[in-house]
Amino acid sequence: MRSCLCPWCSVRPQLLQQALHHALASPERLSTHPAAAAPLFRLLTLALRVVRQCRAAVRDGSGRLIGLMLLQDKLLRAGLHW
Repeated sequence: MRSCLCPWCSVRPQLLQQALHHALASPERLSTHPAAAAPLFRLLTLALRVVRQCRAAVRDGSGRLIGLMLLQDKLLRAGLHW
């Protein structure tokens, strides 16, 4: 996966947002097993990067704020539940 999340890359931010919305839908279902700590941390950091990139798109006027706010809320809930 590329480090850039811009619209012209192979992975589109909208697709990533949808996948993260699905993955973080119910934080209580995420595993609390010690071996799952690294994948969960990677999921949360990826979600933080997507939120940061999408905030820049919203400031430019090319992004949607409601989906971003929902993703950020799910991200914070998953991080606090962990």
